[in-house]
Amino acid sequence: MATTPTNPPSHTPSSTRRALWTLALLSFSALFWELALIRWLPGSVRVVGYFTNLILIASFLGLGAGALLSRHDRPLLRWWPVTFTILVVMTLVLGSLTTPDPGGEHIWQGAAPHLPEHASGWLASLNLWIWDSFAARLQGLDFYVVITSLFLATAAHFVLIGHRIGRLFVHLPPLRAYSFDLAGAIAGILLFSLASRMSLPPIAWFGAGVIALGVVTPWRGLGGVLRMVLVAGCLVLIGASGAPYAWSPYYKIEVAPVHTTRGIDQPAPRPANDAPLGYRVRVNNDYHQMALNLAAPATEDAFLSGWKELYDLPYAGKHTAGDVLVVGAGTGNDVQAGLRAGARSITAVEIDPTILALGHELHPERPYDDPRVEVVVDDARSYLKRAGNERFDTVVFGFLDSHTLLSSLSTLRIDNYVYTVQSFREAMAALRPGGRLVVTFTTATPWLKTRLYGLMTTALGRAPDTRKVPYTNGRVFWGERDADWQPPSDAAVAGVAAELDLPTDDWPFLYLEHSGIPAHYLYFMAIVVLIGLASFGLVAPAERRLNLQFFFLGAGFLLVETRSVTEIALLFGSTWAVNAIAFCSILVAVLGANLLVERWPKPPVQWLYVAIAALLVAGWMLPPGSLYVPSLAGRLALCGLVIFSPIALAGLIFSSQFRGASSPNLLFGSNLIGAMVGGALEYTSLAAGLGSLYLVGALLYLCALLAWRLQR
Repeated sequence: MATTPTNPPSHTPSSTRRALWTLALLSFSALFWELALIRWLPGSVRVVGYFTNLILIASFLGLGAGALLSRHDRPLLRWWPVTFTILVVMTLVLGSLTTPDPGGEHIWQGAAPHLPEHASGWLASLNLWIWDSFAARLQGLDFYVVITSLFLATAAHFVLIGHRIGRLFVHLPPLRAYSFDLAGAIAGILLFSLASRMSLPPIAWFGAGVIALGVVTPWRGLGGVLRMVLVAGCLVLIGASGAPYAWSPYYKIEVAPVHTTRGIDQPAPRPANDAPLGYRVRVNNDYHQMALNLAAPATEDAFLSGWKELYDLPYAGKHTAGDVLVVGAGTGNDVQAGLRAGARSITAVEIDPTILALGHELHPERPYDDPRVEVVVDDARSYLKRAGNERFDTVVFGFLDSHTLLSSLSTLRIDNYVYTVQSFREAMAALRPGGRLVVTFTTATPWLKTRLYGLMTTALGRAPDTRKVPYTNGRVFWGERDADWQPPSDAAVAGVAAELDLPTDDWPFLYLEHSGIPAHYLYFMAIVVLIGLASFGLVAPAERRLNLQFFFLGAGFLLVETRSVTEIALLFGSTWAVNAIAFCSILVAVLGANLLVERWPKPPVQWLYVAIAALLVAGWMLPPGSLYVPSLAGRLALCGLVIFSPIALAGLIFSSQFRGASSPNLLFGSNLIGAMVGGALEYTSLAAGLGSLYLVGALLYLCALLAWRLQR
């Protein structure tokens, strides 16, 4: 164990209470700032949307390094306005760039405009000045430079918070301090979830984060005034840059009217009332979809008629629309196509409530006002699981392609579980005999087209029809369910998926060209491990000893937490609400374990480690999604047994070892550095599948057991 710090000062009960509440507020701030950056950076710097887990890892690095640095008694927290300013300036500059694709993984690369389509006034002037003065010279900046710069800047910001947290841990009873730390983190998740539910803009997030940090920051003297000016300037920039957009729980959304079409010499005929042809929706600086008026006479235009052909293809030939399910309904073009085809009923499933609201408000043909349409705000895969068998005559996968990750813990994108062999099998089961499955996708690369063709072939039991529609960049795949169709068995699915490199619920990485760890992820893993271990240089030479038990506990915990969140998404849906509940539930389980250890100080640590490893091996043996049962209560009970039990047991071990620690700040730092490494090890799932994370987690906990035995 690490050595004892020099004579911490004694505390009165009132000062101890004040320190505990300060710790809770700092923990709240850390979680809130982490979530705010995870939301804001992808909306500003396009490429970060696919690597938000690096922001999470950077925050762990910063908090852990700050805790290790807490032997220094300088008030480092007062400098957070400087790191905040650096982050804001870097984000505004890098957000104006188009970053080259790293290769090995398909990334939707939108143009990175330095102006929203309807920007004006001083904001437009500021953005142009940033572009002309800085960003234009950096255009094409290497992907690795962009990501590494933001990673280090984020870590530096959290070092200052982690230092103050570490100082408090030195002088407080460890278990009680840890309870307040966890309670603050839970409060941070809950408040940020409320902000997401209300679709509040970034100025609200960072405003709350600034207030929380400002309460515990010294502002005395001229330096304090100057730091206040920096914070005010940052908030003005964040508020102004976020104002032209809507902010859903998933995306920064920009909406602009469409008055002319592209790809033709003449503009489309304008409606008689001079209304726009529709509205263009961009998310995180990239084109996402349009809400178009595809009724005559607008469709005399070749561009609009191309879009009409694409949306009408599900009902081409002799197929009768009947009862229709549209997943990824968006602003409503697929829904309106079903109405044109005479659908008896349409169930429209859309995950993003803000995009759905835009469809209600702006779509020229008002599809969501039709009484035949039932709207469901949910994840597509979640709805398919509970849709029931033989309910629909037509199932349409709209443009579901995601522009962000499912969770900051994982490399999964929101739509990854939609495009798997098992998902397509469920969609086929929801069709009546003779019903039609239709998938529309922007096939930007040849191998994506081949992969989708393979998914459809596996689901149908034969080759699908397919067509590329001019002017739309969209390809449509479709086929009918035969009267004698039978769902392929799990063994057949596994064999075909392995042979054709198709996504499954265990390897749901549609956008990876091949199974394996691409070079940019190997780079991330290397830099995380090297910087994490180098951070121990911040510790005094006499104390420069990594506590291996707490290191492996941290690595195992975050890796198992990551796997748990992805499994919960498969069972309950990939929505922001499910993720928030999952995060809170995990922290509540750890808090409960910590409170239990206050009454049961010496649990059987060795047997707890064995039980964790056994539960993780059992989890690996269960196929993904096998815990799904129709009953919500049954699913929750199974999740508690299989998913949350290892986390709660690990919490018991952590708290029992943390209790009475002589240098809790160093143990806390070791644990956070380990968590950072565990986050990087999540990338191994790109090669071996998500289930492998349970085995890696079991190995990490066995390493922690060995370290515990050696330390005794």
